[in-house]
Amino acid sequence: MHLVGPLVVALLLMGGVTAAVATRHDRHDATVPTALSGASRPVSDSQPEPPAKGQQARRPVTTLKSVPPTSTTTAAPPAVPAAGQAHTPSAIVTLAGPAAPLVVQAVQKLKGVEAVEVVDIGTVVLQGAPAVSVGVDPGTFRNFTPPVTASADRLWQYIASGTLASSFEMSRDRQLALGAEVPVVAAGPGATTNQWLGAFMSVGLPGIDLVVSRQMGRTLGLSPGAGLIVSAPSADPFVLQSAVKAVAHDASVVLMRPGLALASAPARGSAGMITTGQLSTALTAAVSRLGKPYIWGGTGPNGFDCSGLVGWSFAAAGISLPRTAAEQALAGPAVPVSQLQPGDLLFWAYDPGDPGFIDHVAIYLGNGQMIEAPQTGQSVHVIPLQRNHLVGAVRINPAVSSRLGGPWIR
Repeated sequence: MHLVGPLVVALLLMGGVTAAVATRHDRHDATVPTALSGASRPVSDSQPEPPAKGQQARRPVTTLKSVPPTSTTTAAPPAVPAAGQAHTPSAIVTLAGPAAPLVVQAVQKLKGVEAVEVVDIGTVVLQGAPAVSVGVDPGTFRNFTPPVTASADRLWQYIASGTLASSFEMSRDRQLALGAEVPVVAAGPGATTNQWLGAFMSVGLPGIDLVVSRQMGRTLGLSPGAGLIVSAPSADPFVLQSAVKAVAHDASVVLMRPGLALASAPARGSAGMITTGQLSTALTAAVSRLGKPYIWGGTGPNGFDCSGLVGWSFAAAGISLPRTAAEQALAGPAVPVSQLQPGDLLFWAYDPGDPGFIDHVAIYLGNGQMIEAPQTGQSVHVIPLQRNHLVGAVRINPAVSSRLGGPWIR
């Protein structure tokens, strides 16, 4: 898998360009300027050429690129507190209703928990496709994001002023247009409004597609205070999950990093692995979807995103998997690429602003072949194993994967 077209990392401020860096890319017959200046209007993302047949392309979007909403182009952006102590996210907790102070305090007191951030949460429909969204306090939530994002003061000022900030993954896969006013159906569903898509960002949280201010979150119908971001980097993820559920009843707890390293722990070893019959059923199900279109948020049976295809295929064999690629990387022990077996899951990380964040998954079929739902505009296909940006593989342990969460519906 490789990028097509230039990768430009830029910060667009107040309608002008203050900095830009261009890097060379896999095509050697095109370059872009190393600096841009004097722009009087927002500069949009460069659009990639369509990939050649059989070519595995991933859209090159900026790691950080923000423009102000029209209403703020002549006014100073709101003040946002500077970045503070960084917190590594360990779990996203979704509650049945607003987080009561006693619940938040109880989670904060759990062993290994270093910090808890309360957010609004819900799923909106952006340009016709689902987008899991969080409404945040920019001054505190920024400390739970990757360093390149946390340190970007202007990004958080624009979020505070009302712009929508898309995750790197969603902006890439859906080829969103930076600086556009996009139709958004509020969670619920609710009314449709046009909102300014002003930033692409490395969020660092699996399954979170859109970051907005709390005020914008109310406009979008997000459930107030119904989400918790928990940082407990030294805690065993499964112990943490059980402990959170014990104090926050009816909560969904999505586990996060460090991903592959945790899955290789001896306590989650080879016992209880997939049977031959289950494996055959899952692979047969996956291959039966060849030619079905890639659909952002698609979980089948007639359209899929990458983790949706994996979840649907293994569900056919009675195996529960979580929803996102990053979560699926916890579904069993890590295996060396040199020892791959059919049914192993393969993982890639594409975000240059958060290189450890897993954002793509495929199923290994054997004989150097894999099956995947690639990206918008393409269909489920079988191709040779792609090593560019490949970060590892996992052999599913059903007993482990069932504890990670589910169902795997977005």
